[in-house]
Amino acid sequence: MIEREIITKPDFFEEALNCYTSKENNYEILDNYEKFGMTQKEMQDYIQPVQEFCKQVNDQFSVAIEEFPKLKALLKLTDTELQKGSIILIFYRNLLRIEQGIGEFTREDLAFIHMLNKEEYSEALTDEKVYVKDVSELIQFLEAQSLEDAYKMRLISLYMDRLVIKDQIMKLKKIAGDIVKKSYHLVEHIVVEELVRMKEPDYLDEVLKDSIRIFMEQGKKFTLIPCISQYNALGMEGVDDSYIFHVGIYIVNLVKRKNQNKFNDAQLIADLKAISDTTRLKMLHMLSLKRMYIQEMAEELKLTPATVSHHINILLTMEYVLLTVDTTKSKKVYYELNNEKLEGLSKSILNLASERSHHLNQRS
Repeated sequence: MIEREIITKPDFFEEALNCYTSKENNYEILDNYEKFGMTQKEMQDYIQPVQEFCKQVNDQFSVAIEEFPKLKALLKLTDTELQKGSIILIFYRNLLRIEQGIGEFTREDLAFIHMLNKEEYSEALTDEKVYVKDVSELIQFLEAQSLEDAYKMRLISLYMDRLVIKDQIMKLKKIAGDIVKKSYHLVEHIVVEELVRMKEPDYLDEVLKDSIRIFMEQGKKFTLIPCISQYNALGMEGVDDSYIFHVGIYIVNLVKRKNQNKFNDAQLIADLKAISDTTRLKMLHMLSLKRMYIQEMAEELKLTPATVSHHINILLTMEYVLLTVDTTKSKKVYYELNNEKLEGLSKSILNLASERSHHLNQRS
């Protein structure tokens, strides 16, 4: 049996950051209501509590952040951060997981260093950890990475100001907590309902296999944290021998609705649109031969890992690929083709041909 822990409240600081950085970019779902078997009005009513919560939090947080210019500058997300998440958010999470420094490395040093030991930075795909002792070593390391220049500069800025940034994060966290508390009543009932569902024996399997198609090989402990602003997403952190899942409060219900309506015209159009892109089609061809890491695909396609991640996220959303976390290799993530999805798509297209044949037979 999988050991799991359920955190009973969202992280209010994360919610404030996400409301501020996402703004109106988080509601494309309003245009895709048919995929979920809902009318436009039903979808608007469904999303409205989250929208109002995020609006109120963003309005107040936008004022509060003016007192923290260094943080504000780092919260203007680069293209890489739009795919991978804000480096401030990642740095903050690392600070929460690290209790103290080790040897010559302070807590702040380790929180930053952990950011460099992610798959998208690992050119050699080895298990050897990266450590930097000063800004010169960091620059030397980044020169060898296939990252956008703006993101490299962002990492350098954070490293140079890591002590100040840490102090500002802790001060802003208290302010953000007070801001979120004022609006939490708008969505608290939704969070409570989802927490009840999280206790169900099959809830974890449902999230992992239906929501974003993640299969663990040797997972041990799982921690679930409800998320409001990222209501339709599932985020994951690998920490030592455990996994931390940031579970959107609507993700499971939306996946159920999508699965119940997977054969409608809107879904078929979305499925075909996802693979109409040349790069994504090439990626499917590559994954049909073997499972691959982001870096491997980036090298073969001669693209940056950030660009590959963008396309992979689209294919993941449409369930064309499966994401697997391999705990035997420092929790590296690899991707493989989802044959069931392609078989389902081919059946949908064949159904169109069958309908046409049936129509012609009736006419004759």
